[in-house]
Amino acid sequence: APPPGVVWESIAKLFAPQVIFVLGGPGTGKGTQCARIKNQFGYHHLSAGDLLREEKARPGSEYGELINSYIKDGKLVPVEITVKLIEQAMRKLGWENGRFLIDGFPRSFDNLDGWGKVMGDRVHVKFCLFFDCSEAVMEARLLERGKTSGRADDNAESIKKRFKTFQEESLPVVEKFEHEGTLRKINSERTVEEVWDEVKVLFMPQVVFVLGGPGTGKGTQCTRIKDQFGYHHLSAGDLLREEKARPGSEYGELI
Repeated sequence: APPPGVVWESIAKLFAPQVIFVLGGPGTGKGTQCARIKNQFGYHHLSAGDLLREEKARPGSEYGELINSYIKDGKLVPVEITVKLIEQAMRKLGWENGRFLIDGFPRSFDNLDGWGKVMGDRVHVKFCLFFDCSEAVMEARLLERGKTSGRADDNAESIKKRFKTFQEESLPVVEKFEHEGTLRKINSERTVEEVWDEVKVLFMPQVVFVLGGPGTGKGTQCTRIKDQFGYHHLSAGDLLREEKARPGSEYGELI
């Protein structure tokens, strides 16, 4: 049998930072739903677009001018820059036991490849959450948002460019996740509350079953998972023994 240190390395990979990719065309309501997931389920919300805009505005940024020219033309920023900014933000918020929504990424196969090269198996991507919405509804929402958002790309010309980029670059990525069985598709043309009712089901309490014969070291490893990754550890055997010993237990004699 491998030594406990080797066993722990394999286990720790399974409990690496959890990532959920969040995709959808512009104006599908991704940001609104991500804010709710963050507040109710304790995920960190990282918007790839916001990180790029912040970097662009940061005095002395080595990437600022480059990012600006890409965003203005509705093009995708080079993946190395985007993934680097995402990883920096994840580490700042807490890498260990981190749970992250990465909003607006990966928007292309190039993004996905770049993520794989930089992150490898250091993070666990649970699934891709996709907000599906027609172009007409997205355009109406964006033009309305443009009245108050102050965003340079919330105008009719930029919107058309963004739709085209999404159709050509991002939809094939969505289809890849769907083919792999890791896509969770939500119809986002409905009201915020109706969409939320469907989204929140995906974030219900998580359970990991732990099995192994007696003496396999389950308890030792479960203690480490509990201490390092914040899981609650319930032992079926201990619960039965406690119930058996509890005065007045209706199941004690039966157990």
